[in-house]
Amino acid sequence: MDRPVSGEDERRRKERLITLVDAAHSSPELRARKVLELLRANEDVSTWDVACFCAEYLGMMGAVWPWLEGPAKRIAQLVYTAHYEHFGTELPEEAKKAL
Repeated sequence: MDRPVSGEDERRRKERLITLVDAAHSSPELRARKVLELLRANEDVSTWDVACFCAEYLGMMGAVWPWLEGPAKRIAQLVYTAHYEHFGTELPEEAKKAL
């Protein structure tokens, strides 16, 4: 009979998995930094532009990865709420800022 997996065993399993994946693939953070560098190379792109792009792109990717659809919709709701509640103030006209 199999013994139950302890919390410590599960933690070690996750650590091994992270080590294996990180050795084979760039992390989400590194990938995001690379894309952000490309986006921010255009001086007309603001942090708000990047946030809008991210929300819309995640929404499109919900069709590819169904597990992302619900969270992407929530992010889009937040972005659109900010757009309409703060239009003409700090968000849409935000100057390019160093991130």
